[in-house]
Amino acid sequence: MLLIAVVAPLLLLGGLAFWLLSRPNAPASMTPAATAAFAGKVGSVDACRVQPPFTQKLGFGRNTMLSTAERTMKGLVLVEPAQDGGAPRTYQHPSWTMGGYLGPNTFDAKGNLFVAPSPRVSLNENPPEKQNTIYKVDGETGEMTAWITLPVAAPISLNNPYGVMGLAYDCETNSVYATSVAGSTRNQMLGRVFQIDAGSGKIVSQLDNLDGIGVSVFNTSQGKRLFIGSARTQDVLSVALTPQGAFAGVPLVEFSLEGLGPDGNDKARKISFDKADYMLVSGTKFNYNLAPPAAQVRPMTYRFGYDAGTSRWTFVDASAGAGSLVN
Repeated sequence: MLLIAVVAPLLLLGGLAFWLLSRPNAPASMTPAATAAFAGKVGSVDACRVQPPFTQKLGFGRNTMLSTAERTMKGLVLVEPAQDGGAPRTYQHPSWTMGGYLGPNTFDAKGNLFVAPSPRVSLNENPPEKQNTIYKVDGETGEMTAWITLPVAAPISLNNPYGVMGLAYDCETNSVYATSVAGSTRNQMLGRVFQIDAGSGKIVSQLDNLDGIGVSVFNTSQGKRLFIGSARTQDVLSVALTPQGAFAGVPLVEFSLEGLGPDGNDKARKISFDKADYMLVSGTKFNYNLAPPAAQVRPMTYRFGYDAGTSRWTFVDASAGAGSLVN
């Protein structure tokens, strides 16, 4: 039984939010020729992502979830929902706690998982100096290793316990994109956005002085762009990318979440695309600290439609999501 009606329906529960693995608009197992055929077409660019092979090797079904939200377990947990009144089946590789509590995540075309720390209430398990490290879970073996520690523009302090905030994958360039607010303060924006080669783990290009949260890639009618949720405002920004996925030009404001939702001040915590290429923006409160917000228990998801003729996004509707708020 498939949990959702798409290929490779593995879920990743990011932090305290529930996030779908992917929205394929092309076959999940794509040959190089098939990948090339989809390259450059208007739409999202993560259709090649697949379920990690190790989950099936362990005997877990296709409705299995990868969770970072288990209250009694830190790190990553493989969870298969209960069947016939039984208890859920869980598994945790010995290496899956090395990054402390986790949140931002993405998969690649081989089923490798890239995931970053996400501090909760305490910094004991998530010290600030380790918040800019991205971990990789090998799709074949399930073993987690420290993949890359991203450079910071200024020393990390306890005033801002956050580092990597968002991760996204581009099938066409085999790139992982990461947003980070490490080194920033409430009064000074020193964050960076990185393009990392998924094969070598090396930084290919970076964008300085931008505090981003959610991130995703989309082929617009005017070229490929990286969409970034601002950590400072309610804006969703975008920056042009070269055919190789490098940053080209300066970030532009695409639209704002200001005035939307119960409070009207959500920030774009996660950006994804559904099978019809609607942009789904998950909102959150974010103030560079671990203090839980007083309101909005259920996060909102905002849906935007794309007009290829004008290359503009228009708000469609909003809905309350399941799960709790991610700081």
